[in-house]
Amino acid sequence: MPEKLETMRTVANFRDVHEAHIAKGMLEAEDIPAIVIDDNMVGMNWLLSQAIGGVRVQVPEEAYDRAMEILKCQQGIVDSTPEANSPENSLEDVCPSCGSSSISPQPYSRWSIVAILLSFLAFGLPLFFGRKKWVCKDCGAAW
Repeated sequence: MPEKLETMRTVANFRDVHEAHIAKGMLEAEDIPAIVIDDNMVGMNWLLSQAIGGVRVQVPEEAYDRAMEILKCQQGIVDSTPEANSPENSLEDVCPSCGSSSISPQPYSRWSIVAILLSFLAFGLPLFFGRKKWVCKDCGAAW
């Protein structure tokens, strides 16, 4: 007779495969069985990570609460729900001037996009966009 399958629950989602395996190792060090889901898919094509919800770490249902506490204590990992992983709720995404979490990415200027496209057409260079800048909606600071 086959064994009863345990119900697994996602504890955390990661964009990168190595981060998920580090979390799995932390949980297994605390005697919590964990598995990594979709690591091969993201490893073959990392652009799919966002589309499939990232690399997931799952634990048995009865170990979920303990696993969440371990990950929160060790890494500051937040809940695995999409709302909790949004930029508005990330611990790193706050205004350095006033500490507000009401921030948004600053859009690229039209001239910078035109200049990059022209350099690609003229010289055949690949298109690279720099890191997006952020703007605080409360105090107006940009970084």
